[in-house]
Parts: sequence; C-alpha cells; structure tokens
Amino acid sequence: MRSAFADLLRFVLDDVDDVVDRFGDPTSLNPNLDPDIVGAGGIFSRAEYDGDAEFRKTAAVMKMVLSGYAGAGTITMGGYDYHGQGRATGEVRDFRAGRCMGACLEYAARRGLPLMLYVFSDGS
Repeated sequence: MRSAFADLLRFVLDDVDDVVDRFGDPTSLNPNLDPDIVGAGGIFSRAEYDGDAEFRKTAAVMKMVLSGYAGAGTITMGGYDYHGQGRATGEVRDFRAGRCMGACLEYAARRGLPLMLYVFSDGS
C-alpha cells in the first residue's frame, strides 16, 4: 500500500513541477508587457489600451489563447441589441467589435499561429 501512495505522491509532485514551470512567471501572461499588443509597435496604442476596457479584455484573452495557456477563449461584449439607441451608437459598437476581432487576427499573424473566430449572438 505504501508503494502505491509513494507513486501517487511522486505523480502529484511531478504535476506540480509542471504547473510551476508553465505558469510560474505571471508576467508571461500580462498583455500590458507584450510589445506586440501595447505600445508604439503594438496592435493598440497605450492610450487606446488604457482607455477601452473592451481592448484590455480582448488582449487578455488573445494572449492566453495564442500563448497556449487556453485552448479557446470567449470575449463577451454587451449592448448590441440596438433597441432605441440610434444608428450612431450601433456603428460605434460595431466598429469596436471589429477592432477587437482584427486585433486577435493580427496578434495571431504576428505569432505565426492559426486562429479561428466564431461570432455568435443571442439573436437581438
């Protein structure tokens, strides 16, 4: 019985070592520090990134997915039902959604990785 326990413990500790090796440096997931995402040569300027939560949310998800830490990502954007908000509001929101999708595609291209986007709606 002790041998089975020792084997299990070794297995768990090996798994912990793997997790620490893969996720031990939190800066590797921080989109703020990735020059391909934010800054002069980045997809978003610092002002755009700091000024729009949708861009920051998109950057975090695309960084996790395209760095291999997540197999898929979901970016939820609300307020797209357009009921009584006028055409101008809808155009701004559509443009922002397009910028977020384009950012994901551009980041994938810069990393040399394939990426599929799937857009779905609740039907509003």
